[in-house]
This record gives sequence, C-alpha cells and structure tokens, in this order.
Amino acid sequence: MEPKQLQVRLMVLRAGLMVALAVLAGRLWCLQIAGWSRYQARAEHNRTQLAPTPAPRGTIYDRNGEALADNQVVYQVQVVPSELPTDKGELDAALVPLARVLGVSTVEARKAVDEACSSGSPEVVLPGLGENIDRIQAIRLEEHRLDMPGLRVIEARRRHYPFGTLAAHVIGYARAISPAQFHEVATLEYDDPPGGPDSRLQALVGKQRVYAQDSIFGQTGVESLCELVNLNGRTIPALQGRRGADESERDASNEPRLVRHIPAIRGASVYLTIDRRLQQVAERALAYPFPAKPTTPCEGGAVVLLDVERGDILAMASCPTFDLDEFVLGDKGEIAWALNKDRQPQLNRAIAGLYPAASTFKIISSCAILERTKTTLNTTYVCTGRERFGRRGDVKTCWKESGHGPVDFLNGVALSCDVYFWDAVKYAGLTADQIAEHSRKFGLGEPTGIGLPGEQGGLVPTPAWRKERDRGRWYQGDTANLVIGQGDLKVTPLQMALAAATIANRGRLPKPRIVNKIVWPEETGLGTAEWPRLPPRDVGVKPETVEAVRQGMRSTVTHPHGTARGPMAGLPVTVAAKTGSGEVSRNPRLHSWFVWFAPYEKPKYACAVIVEFGGYGASVAGYVARKVLLAAFSRPTPQVAARPPEGSPHAD
Repeated sequence: MEPKQLQVRLMVLRAGLMVALAVLAGRLWCLQIAGWSRYQARAEHNRTQLAPTPAPRGTIYDRNGEALADNQVVYQVQVVPSELPTDKGELDAALVPLARVLGVSTVEARKAVDEACSSGSPEVVLPGLGENIDRIQAIRLEEHRLDMPGLRVIEARRRHYPFGTLAAHVIGYARAISPAQFHEVATLEYDDPPGGPDSRLQALVGKQRVYAQDSIFGQTGVESLCELVNLNGRTIPALQGRRGADESERDASNEPRLVRHIPAIRGASVYLTIDRRLQQVAERALAYPFPAKPTTPCEGGAVVLLDVERGDILAMASCPTFDLDEFVLGDKGEIAWALNKDRQPQLNRAIAGLYPAASTFKIISSCAILERTKTTLNTTYVCTGRERFGRRGDVKTCWKESGHGPVDFLNGVALSCDVYFWDAVKYAGLTADQIAEHSRKFGLGEPTGIGLPGEQGGLVPTPAWRKERDRGRWYQGDTANLVIGQGDLKVTPLQMALAAATIANRGRLPKPRIVNKIVWPEETGLGTAEWPRLPPRDVGVKPETVEAVRQGMRSTVTHPHGTARGPMAGLPVTVAAKTGSGEVSRNPRLHSWFVWFAPYEKPKYACAVIVEFGGYGASVAGYVARKVLLAAFSRPTPQVAARPPEGSPHAD
C-alpha cells in the first residue's frame, strides 16, 4: 500500500474515532448534565412515593368566635389504581378482606373499585363504600393491609356542623365537588408560599392546584360565598385549604417508610356577623310562633334582625330548616329533603321568599304620599270601612269593616287604615309610578347584594310592567292594591328589615353584611381581611317626611288602638313598629308580618318577621318579634298572654 493511501486511511479512521468520541461525550452530557434532574426524578420515583394529604377546611365562626362549622376526623378507604394487581384472580383475592370488613359482596367491592379506577385520578376514595368507615373497620382493614395491594386506609376530615340546624340556610353546606364545579376551577393554582415553592410538592400536584377531584366544595350559603373570594383584585380560595403530602420510600422488604411530611395548610377562618344566641332565639320563636297554639309548628316563615347603622345581620332564620350534618352525608340528607320537598326546607325564605309586603309597605308608600301629593300631616280622610273604585264601582273593604272615622296621617299609620291610603290614591292623585319610584329608593325590586346564593330581588309592579307582559290594563284599583302592599308586589323579609332600618336611620339605607372578616393562616402571609362595609345610602327622602313616618310607626305601639300595641306592650325599650297581613292568591289565609326598630330615640336594631298563613300581624308575627327584641336587648323573655290585651284589635 502506498504511503499516500495509508495516510488517507489513517485520517478517515482518526475522523471516525473523533466523531464517535464526540457522540459519546454528547450522550454523556445529555445523561449526566442536561437530563440530570429528569432522570434523578425518575430514579427517585422508583424508590420513593408522594401521597397527597387533604387540608382541613376553614372554620366558620359567629361574631363572638363560636364555631358554627368545623371539621371532624373520619376514616376512608383509598384506591391507588397503579398499585392494584393486574391479574384478575389476585385482584379478587385482594378484595375479599375489604368486602368482609365492610359487610358487602365481592361483586359490590369490585364494582366500586372499577368506578374508582375509571376516574383517572392517581388516588381516589372508594366511592360509596369507603367514604366514611368507623374506627373499628379502619383497624380491621389495617390488619389486612399486606393482603390488599392498591387499597389503604386514610384519615380524612369531613365537614361538621356542631349546632345541626342552626343557621343552616346562612352557613350552607359543603361536600364533594361535582364534575361540573371541578371543570370550572380545575386550573386554579395557588401562589408560591412565602418560603418559596417546594419542588417535590409541585411534582405531586403541579404548580399547587387548588382543587382535586375529591375536594370538598361549598354548595350553598357562606360555604359557597367564601369558597373563593376577591382579595386585592385576585380570586383566591378562602375556606379551601392547601394540600400537603407524605413522602415515603420502600425499604429492603418493600415496605413503605415515611421519610418526610409536608404539612397541609388549613383554610381561612371566616367570622360572620351572626350572633349564635340571637339566632337560636329567632329560630325557636319562629318554629312555634302561635301564642294561642304553642305546640303548632310554623308552616313557613323568616326572621331578619340587623344593626341599623352598620347593616350587620345578627340573626337570619328561615323555617322550615334542615340538619346540615345529615345533608353532607349525601343520600341520607337528600332523602330527608325529598320527603319534605313540598315545604321547601332548602329555600332561604329570608332572602328568596317572595311575599306581598302587606301593610308593612305603608312605611314606604307613606313617604310617597307626603312627597308626591299635597297631603299633609293634618289632611284628614273619613274611613267608613270601604271605598269604591273605577267606573264599575268596585268596593274595597278596610280591615276594620266598621271604619275608623276621620283619620289623619299619624292615625292612618298607627291604625293601618286602608281607606286613608286608598283615598290618597283616589283623591290626592298618587300614582303607581310614584309609589314604584319610592319603592326603588328603598331598594325594592332588586337584590340587596348581601352575597348569599339564591337571593331574589322581588317585584315592584307598574303599568308599564303589566303592558310589557301583555297582562291587560292597569286600573286605579291596582294602584289601590299597591299602596297597601298587596297585588303583584313581591318583597323578601330582608328587604323589609332594611326598609325599617332606613326609617330608623332617618333616610339612610344600610348595606347588609353577613361576613365580618376572614383570617388566613399565618403560613399564607395573607393576614386578616375585613369584609367590605359600605356606608348607608341616602334614599333621597326629605328629613321631615322620614320623621313623620317614624312618629307614625311609634304611634302603632303607643296609640290606644295601635295595631302593634298588643305584642309590644310592657317592653323595657321604646319601639316603633308596623304590622301587616298579606293576602294570598286563591287562599283565604293571611301571611302575618311585623317590622320594628328600637330604641325609638336612638335606633340600634331593626327586624322583620313573617309567618306564612299566620293570620294578622299583631296576633302571631308580633309575638315572634317580641321575643327577638327582648333577646337583642339581653332581657329574659317573659311569659306573654296568648291573646293581645283587652282593647287591642287583632289588626294588621
């Protein structure tokens, strides 16, 4: 071989060796430097395992720090699909001890496991069978732990409501997140904690996703309102805690050994404006509201007690109610609701019950009469017990069929004389649009903005409203119905409590609040956030008008024949009130209404009470209101007469 050819071959060989060395070096660089973290993680995964640990849900307290919703420890069976035997025979053998301890067949156990595996989650609670097992069952299953690969017993926390039915509609309930809810919040992530991100925890749950498919989620009430809140322009979880994790590694005998615990962070503490003691008084008074029939339960009703200046809700009762602890268990609670669906126990009547305001509405229409007509405090109308309207001469009858005789403004309010208000329409020219305008000033016809799910805004009817819905003409008789709070007018008890508070506040409408503050755990670095408190809104009614209505409401208590005299007699504070009896379409029975504020000179509280089919306001709702008032001013509730004192009418 010639030297030149040999030299070429050596050069080619040298180049080949250099390329091979370069490829080998590149591969070593990829394995040991560029891909080091990835391969280390895979190696760690072969040796160690990270299991998520649920975070305790935040506690809900009343205004004085009494827990109204907290958590209790429960035991659950968790399925880890990746660890289940792949052989059918081995899987069936693993399910035998599970079925025996839980008292079910292996077929049922296999069905539940298959359902768990189909969820696609790396760890999931055994649906139906393993969501809430007792301590003895947990111990027996632990004894068979080695015989049940892919199945393990975990300690979890379930929502618990210490007072059962107390404030059920306000607190609401929380239970397993639904697929639709999870779809909406699946991508929501936590910010990194103050100490910086934890790489292992992020490897477990990504960038700290807030929700998993087995998370507990607020469904109604404050549980829903405070599930996610807006803090400085950011939507962040409040009651939902931050999951932790347990890191374990397998030893020489393939047994898991805990090597590190990453603690979970509990959810925020939510403090309500509700006073537990006042709430209990309101609910008990409402449950059996009939003084003459103390064992007869309430068919439906609501009580709202609030601070007139701050707008804080101190008590919000709705009847019938339900046991929150039963409902979070799922089937048991749903069966109980199904048996009582005709009574609608799930409806928060305080914010979603729509009723005719009846004569309690006269505190609003009185403002319209004084401001939109030439009627003065001294203008007198003669009540004969009836009034005629329209070309056909339709007759409307006052609640006192024999009539009140000559009635001026203060007596018109105190005696709740329907004819006085009808004559303001018939002779003074008060129109439906003028009444509606003042109604909206007081916040009727729209939600109050308290924030609780399901709130209704009610309805303030007008001629234009009727025309838009092609429901025929609007007649003067319809305005006569509206001015006394009947007809198509619909309000909620919360709206009427706020209307009473507006009169007490001399024309300033408070913004209602049900949440006082949220206190986040120290680990989050978020501190304490006060729930927004907006100042009262001036409704644009003249001071002298509001003062006249205040005097009229006071007269309902002090006048010898005032409609509120009976239930408000002998109280330790001065009270202003208004009664009402709401007519129900195609039903001769009346809804019993009562609103009050006290003390009259410097009001502190306002309240609205409605008892469905309770009759006259003074006879039933008034005595519920009395008990709430006495509790609000920290006085024991005395025994009251079954009937109003002699000389006081069963009036509305």
